[in-house]
Amino acid sequence: MKKHTSMASLARACGVSVMTASRAFRQDRSVDSETRRKIIAAAAQMKYQPTGRMGRPRGPRKNNRQPVRIIVETNLGGANLYHACLLGAIERALAGHECDCLLRTCDGTYDNFAWLCEVLRSEAWRPTMILGYFPVDKLQILLELAPEALLVDFTENPRLTRSYNSIGFDNIEAARLAVRHLLETGRRRILLIKGQADHAFSMDIEKGCRDVSGLAGIELDERLVVAADFTAAGAYRRVLDVIGRGLKFDAVFTNDEMALGAMRALLENGRLIPEHIAVAGCDGLPFGGFTKPSLTTVVLDHAELGKAAVEHILASNLRGRPARHIRLGPRLEIRESTTGKK
Repeated sequence: MKKHTSMASLARACGVSVMTASRAFRQDRSVDSETRRKIIAAAAQMKYQPTGRMGRPRGPRKNNRQPVRIIVETNLGGANLYHACLLGAIERALAGHECDCLLRTCDGTYDNFAWLCEVLRSEAWRPTMILGYFPVDKLQILLELAPEALLVDFTENPRLTRSYNSIGFDNIEAARLAVRHLLETGRRRILLIKGQADHAFSMDIEKGCRDVSGLAGIELDERLVVAADFTAAGAYRRVLDVIGRGLKFDAVFTNDEMALGAMRALLENGRLIPEHIAVAGCDGLPFGGFTKPSLTTVVLDHAELGKAAVEHILASNLRGRPARHIRLGPRLEIRESTTGKK
C-alpha cells in the first residue's frame, strides 16, 4: 500500500513548522500569501492528500470572510453551461479575495420568486450580484430590494427604469465581429437565431447584425430573424422550420449552444458546413473546438468577466456611488465552420 506524504514531511520540504503548513491549508491570515503559495505548490508536487486528521481537533471557528450574495435565475435553458462557467469564475475570484459565495437561486416560478424577495427583505445588507435572465418587472423588484446590486453579464435595457450597476460584454460588437466575418466569406443571407425577444443579449446581437448588414448594403430578410430559447433543441427546431418553409440562407449566427442544434439540423438535411452554410457562434465555450467541423465563435471570456465583477463589487462600498456600466471586449476565433480551414 502506497504511503502518503505526511504533513510533517511537507513542512520539512518547505522549511516551515507543521503548524504553519497546517494553517496554510486553512487559509489562516497568520500565514502570508507568498508562504501559503509555496506550501500549496509543494503539496501539489509531492501529491500530499489532506485528511480528516490534519492537526488537533478544532471547535467551530469564527468566520470573518466577507459574504457576497449571488442571485441566480436557474431557469436558464441552454445558457446553463455558460453561466456555470461564469459562476465558477466568480467563486474562484471571491476565494482569492478571501470572500464567501452566498448563492440564492430562483427557478422562475411565482412562489420561488416570492420566497427570494422575503429572504432579501430579511437579510442584512451585503454586496450582491444578479446573474441570469429575469423579466424586467422582476428585475425592478430585485433592484428595489438590493439597490446596490451589480447586474453581471448584462447590458443596458431601456425598459429598466431604476438606476443600476452592470458589467458585461459588448454583445453588439460581438455580433458585428461575427457578421462582418460571414460577409467577408461571401455569405449574404444570414439566419439569425436569438434568444427570448426581450432578453438583452437577443436585442444586442440583432442590433449588431443589422448594423453590419446595413453598412454592407444588405437588407436582412425578416423571416430569417428568429427567436429560440437558448437551447440546442430550440435552435434545432427553428432551423428545421426555416428549411421546411423553403427559405434560402447561406449562414447562421447564434450563440454556441444553439449553434450545436443548428449544425445538427443542417447536416441531417444534407447541408454541408461550411460548403453550403457557414455557422458562427458566440460565447467561446470549450466544446466549440471539438465539434465537427470546429465552431467559429466570438469569445466572451467568462474568467475575465468573473474577475472584473468581483474586483468592481469589492473595490469600495457601492452605496451612494453613481451607477456604472462596464463593457468588456469580445474576440473572434475563426475555425472550420465558416472557412473549412483548421
